[in-house]
Amino acid sequence: MLFFTNALTLSAWLPRLAELQADISLTNVAVGAALAAGAAGGVAAGIWAGPLIHRW
Repeated sequence: MLFFTNALTLSAWLPRLAELQADISLTNVAVGAALAAGAAGGVAAGIWAGPLIHRW
């Protein structure tokens, strides 16, 4: 179910990314940085999830 939800979410907003970028006047660098920050946050959450779960 999680993979289906993830695919549904990506298929909803990814095609509209260029339109969103134009609407709020973002550069390609800003969009790339925002996407990279999301990925980095996911990696950080994955690294810390194990120790936090083990603690509680």
